[in-house]
Amino acid sequence: MEEEFFLAWLVSNIGMTAKRQEILLNQFGTAEEIFRSPKELLLCVDNISKNIMENLLNNRSEKKFLLLKKFMIKNKIRYIHKNSEEFPMLLKNISDPPLGFFIIGKLPNDHDTKVAIIGSRKYSEYGAKITRNLSYDLSKNKLIIVSGMARGIDSIAHESAVEANSDTIAVLGCGVDICYPPENFKLRDKIINNGCIISEFALGTKPLVGNFPIRNRIISGLSKGVIVTEASNKSGTMITVAHALEQGREVMAVPGEVTSGFSIGTNYLIKQGAVLVRNFQDVFDILKIDKSNDFKDNDNNKYNNSDKNNFFIDKKENFKKKLNLSDDEKNIYDLLGVEARDFDYISIRTTLPTSVLISTLIILEIKNLIKKLPGQKYVKNQ
Repeated sequence: MEEEFFLAWLVSNIGMTAKRQEILLNQFGTAEEIFRSPKELLLCVDNISKNIMENLLNNRSEKKFLLLKKFMIKNKIRYIHKNSEEFPMLLKNISDPPLGFFIIGKLPNDHDTKVAIIGSRKYSEYGAKITRNLSYDLSKNKLIIVSGMARGIDSIAHESAVEANSDTIAVLGCGVDICYPPENFKLRDKIINNGCIISEFALGTKPLVGNFPIRNRIISGLSKGVIVTEASNKSGTMITVAHALEQGREVMAVPGEVTSGFSIGTNYLIKQGAVLVRNFQDVFDILKIDKSNDFKDNDNNKYNNSDKNNFFIDKKENFKKKLNLSDDEKNIYDLLGVEARDFDYISIRTTLPTSVLISTLIILEIKNLIKKLPGQKYVKNQ
């Protein structure tokens, strides 16, 4: 029990990335041991800069630790490490799981089937209605809805799950002690009472733009499948879709009017091979869930093998896709080869704005022209 407070302290140090945490935990065994070990031992740790370690040492205050512990207890905040029995097995098995996460509320049972419902912050009445119906009906049929508590489709999905008296999981792009967006404070309380809010980010972390693409891998990682109910062509939802593909999750999309800007993203996903969804029964059929909410034995390995995911388009179509690339897509594609290139390398050589680069990489990945590897690295899909 006490160790989780020391883990929370470790995560809260500036510059203490998951990789650095693992280095320290592998060497010292526990976060408490890191907190109490002599300064000389900590400054000798390999692969972590002296500045980072000095910052950690400066925060090794018993008073600060007790304040953190008191704050967590008062606000009913826990920290669940990936080695804990409570840590979700599906999430543990993705290529880049979080080292742990902060949580307020109760994490649903690991054997409960979870499905993500995501979409744009701006939405139509059609998108809102479809999201409400799907989320409510799936929740009534004992599936757990996972989303990001963002404005728009995410919030509607959570609200409908709560209305169905079901648990729901909100994955945040800020600390769990911060309500974002601020107008969701009532919904936040409802989710905590009917499930939980979680975040891998330290307490007090603000909702920075760069946090949301990182948290999206957790939304898909917790889920058996991801449903996109409404999305424009530039929606950040596509980042979650890319994570879902990498993790071998089933990607589903709700069709919309071909003239509606709100449905460009979902219609495009269906065109590329996402499974079309009309109602909750379609989701049950796609995920092969029977009435007792169990998965069929002959498909147990589906979600650990991305090769089986029918979202990838046939490689025979690749050549035709290459002929219709935008200038940005062509520049990135030509830059890549069989040797993995990381995001910074591509960014420096293309000089594209970060948001444009992220969306273009996702489009190339959806077209099956490139492949994303762990550590934000990319290669051509041979």
